[in-house]
Amino acid sequence: MVQCRSRAITRSVSDNQRAFFRIDVVVPAVVRRLDAGGEAWDEFGGETIDLSAGGVLLAGSEPTPEEHLVEVVLRSGEPPLDVTAHGRVVRSDRAPDGAWLSAIRFERLPSTTERELVRFCFQKEAETAKRVSHVRISIAIPVVVECPTGQLHPASTINLCADGAKVAAPCPVTEGEHVTVRFDERWFGRDLMLPARAGPVDKRGADLVFDEMSRADRAAINRLVIAEERKQRRICA
Repeated sequence: MVQCRSRAITRSVSDNQRAFFRIDVVVPAVVRRLDAGGEAWDEFGGETIDLSAGGVLLAGSEPTPEEHLVEVVLRSGEPPLDVTAHGRVVRSDRAPDGAWLSAIRFERLPSTTERELVRFCFQKEAETAKRVSHVRISIAIPVVVECPTGQLHPASTINLCADGAKVAAPCPVTEGEHVTVRFDERWFGRDLMLPARAGPVDKRGADLVFDEMSRADRAAINRLVIAEERKQRRICA
């Protein structure tokens, strides 16, 4: 759902806005609906799903009609962020959990606000990547494990992080063996093939430690971890 909505807002913005670095991040937000004169007539709370200096995808308690003008207040303590930005709603839809998802394109941002958003996004991405790289989430993703002999073995993950995964038994690998893990493209929107080394193997399955991977591959896994963390937090709430 998040990835789908993110693509929707990206298609709706200008070429310059597409160049802005976008991250998946949760920041408390206040949304004020504006009248034709730019005056606020009500407000409601929410939180960001993703953010850039060009726009934001919000989960809120109220709907905002497409093309409606709004004022968005974003505040975060670490790294610090305190901005108020005007924008136009380019999409509003209901999520399965009942929240309203609003894709908002920022308009006429002061250069200082734009720079603060860019700085925040880069700092938050670095902070989040460091945090979630070692956080394993329990998730079952179809994979194919390719052994050194070229044999392919369908399997499923038990848990996953950017450093490795546990693959459910039966998984015909031995400790220290080098394999390639192929992830189902439906989870990442593209083929993801990661070289890995088998760690301890027990009756539940095999621990696999990923080799050095590209920043794009690591970011793809981190985004999934963040999305699953958000989903579990909402379920617990």
